[in-house]
Amino acid sequence: MCISVHQLCYVHADKEPLFQNITLIVNTGQRLALVGNNGTGKSTFIKMLMGEVAPASGHFDVGETVRFGYYSQDGLKFDEQMKVIDVVQAIAEYVDLGNGQKMGVSQFLNYFLFTPEKQHNYVYKLSGGEKRRLYLCTVLMRSPNFLVLDEPTNDLDIVTLNVLEEYLRNFKGCAIVVSHDRYFINQTATRILELTGQTLVNYIGNYDYYLEKKEELTRIHLGDSQ
Repeated sequence: MCISVHQLCYVHADKEPLFQNITLIVNTGQRLALVGNNGTGKSTFIKMLMGEVAPASGHFDVGETVRFGYYSQDGLKFDEQMKVIDVVQAIAEYVDLGNGQKMGVSQFLNYFLFTPEKQHNYVYKLSGGEKRRLYLCTVLMRSPNFLVLDEPTNDLDIVTLNVLEEYLRNFKGCAIVVSHDRYFINQTATRILELTGQTLVNYIGNYDYYLEKKEELTRIHLGDSQ
């Protein structure tokens, strides 16, 4: 087990519960997508998991061996005068891919589309998209075994997302992703968690399976109401 969530409740500023009585277990190797309409509490849930927001009640039990890697909307805190390779090398000499596999800094940066020439550029010379990609590399370079990715599809270009999709499919740990990108979720998630109406609904499968089950439940509900 990576984490378990017990009777989690969060109260919004207007005193209304944003969600309540959420119970959840995340096991090793699961890749979860957290979905739901805007305002249902996806980012709040992530911030509670990372200890940035306190729940009104309930708690998280995090396994002793869990190492979080958190890609947030508030990243990009770099020394602009450092070179790309030095930013990453200051974190670690290699990234642990699991099963005894390791990848050195330069090789890892190249995997995430930083050519040898780009690796020796100063951070201030990078585009906004390249800085976001570098930020992702700094998260992954810490060799986390539990990835938390908050809206990566908002910031990263399609080519980078393709690389991230491949990385996640081969990732040996746990992952929770918040995204509105159906294709990205289909490529990466093995379990869908939907926040809706103060509750959390669990679906085992990708986004297509989630939509299929929702349509099935809607038909059943409509049939019962007739």
